[in-house]
Amino acid sequence: MGSETFFTKSHAKSPKAAFEKAVKEAKRDYGHAGYTGTIAEKDSYQMVSYVSSTMSEAQQLADSLIDTPPYSDKWGPAGCLRVSDDPKIYFFFGWASS
Repeated sequence: MGSETFFTKSHAKSPKAAFEKAVKEAKRDYGHAGYTGTIAEKDSYQMVSYVSSTMSEAQQLADSLIDTPPYSDKWGPAGCLRVSDDPKIYFFFGWASS
């Protein structure tokens, strides 16, 4: 079994609510059987202390962090960035089993 990278944007009042929403949507879209290579395989996230000012900046930062621990571990937490142009947007990234 392998792994794939994922990048997911989610809107919610808090990072926890955004994570739960993103996982639920991924399970709905890709199934509940496991090994989807999406955020559906994650059971936790870790906030990155840096706040991105745009989605483009969040994507660039996620690209630079995705191969570093703990985000490079398909069994580890997803990374989470808050996008400051709207404090209710959270950007999740990482590796997931596929």
